Amino acid sequence: MQKMSGWSVQPEILSIGGGIFVGIIFFFSILLVVAYQLSSGSWMKFFLWLMLVGSLLYLADNMREELTLTDQKIIFSRWHRSSISIDLSAIREIHLIHEGFNLKPGMESLSIKMQDGSDRHMPLGSLWRKRELEQFLQAVYTQQNYGKKNKTGKT
Repeated sequence: MQKMSGWSVQPEILSIGGGIFVGIIFFFSILLVVAYQLSSGSWMKFFLWLMLVGSLLYLADNMREELTLTDQKIIFSRWHRSSISIDLSAIREIHLIHEGFNLKPGMESLSIKMQDGSDRHMPLGSLWRKRELEQFLQAVYTQQNYGKKNKTGKT
């Protein structure tokens, strides 16, 4: 999605990760209904409620992420954590990495090599669409090349 101030992308519920989480939420909901129908122990109902609420909170957290490209920066904002802002001029390389299902946060991540030699890792949530992330990175590359041409005086 393009904004007036730059390029912005957000995760979507209609993604592979979104489908998986909707399935998990549906599964815990069905188990909770069955537990109430069978009058199972209160510890089981409490556990199922806990899993259902935890899944919903995780889904809400992932839905609130946003990557924004302005004229000079990439900004990664999240719901309950501080935003990460990186100057485009400080970036040497940026790569989209598909992590798959793992114990680390996120299925997709951005690996950023900085001009000073340091590495930055941005784990993204589970609801990102790869195609939209690739389009965002293409906009980053275009913006970086445009900035390099303007600094050298070439057009």
